[in-house]
Amino acid sequence: MILLALCVILEPNLTRDATTLLGYVFVVVVVNQLGAQRRRLAEFAERQRDDLANEIQLAAEVQRGILPRSIPHVPGFDFAARMYPAKIVAGDYYGFIELPAGEIAVVVADVSGKGVAAGLLMPSIEVALRMDAARFASTSDLLHTFNNVVCQITSGHRFISLFYGKLYPQSQSLEYTNAGHNPPLVIRAGTDPSPLDKGGPVLGVLPNSHYESEKITLRQGDILVLYTDGAVEAENPAGEQYSEERLSRTVSLHLHQNASELIETIYTSVIDFRKTTSLDDDLTLVLLKKL
Repeated sequence: MILLALCVILEPNLTRDATTLLGYVFVVVVVNQLGAQRRRLAEFAERQRDDLANEIQLAAEVQRGILPRSIPHVPGFDFAARMYPAKIVAGDYYGFIELPAGEIAVVVADVSGKGVAAGLLMPSIEVALRMDAARFASTSDLLHTFNNVVCQITSGHRFISLFYGKLYPQSQSLEYTNAGHNPPLVIRAGTDPSPLDKGGPVLGVLPNSHYESEKITLRQGDILVLYTDGAVEAENPAGEQYSEERLSRTVSLHLHQNASELIETIYTSVIDFRKTTSLDDDLTLVLLKKL
């Protein structure tokens, strides 16, 4: 201590240099610690990002697993369907349900919202719908009951627009109920498109809602177009929407195409209209053509 005191008295410059050196050492240590901490945080964030990406990919695989693996083959009818997700996980759904008496149920739906939260709701909805489909003779009774199921599942936090049609191949007719979904269009040569809008409100908002049904006859050459809002609400750079009118016109100009070809034609038309291959919303198309 005495030696240190003498150094302080005799060599004030040495003391200042030592203090400065200690300050530098302290700064270096702190910077190194901060750098190490930053690297640890970056590694943690990378692991979290990879885990989330894996979970999203798994959710997408689960969703793809509930979509039809094959298209129904019904004499006298041509079916096709395709979903174009805006993100990895979509909020749209389409399906075909073969019923015991030989009818074919055709479903298209859109969950409110986008991405994983919307997409993960659909598997439970799909299972519940398939369990109830064969129990009800009318499409309106089915959706009345199904609406209450959706209300319980979502607790009113999300809603689903859904179109449910039941095709009777023998009578070449279609019974349907529309639960707040974009009205599918029946397009036939020489007449204006017929929107299928009979039904009731979206599912999951109002328990015990009332739904109506309607039955139509399909003629040779008729094309039934089911779609989600990602088609008609797609916007071009000027902010214009593709619209139901453009969809109808596109189909009317290609009535000679089969169902699969027509879906590709519609999708190409939407992409050309947008002038970009990206989508702001999921786009789903289901077509039925009466041969």
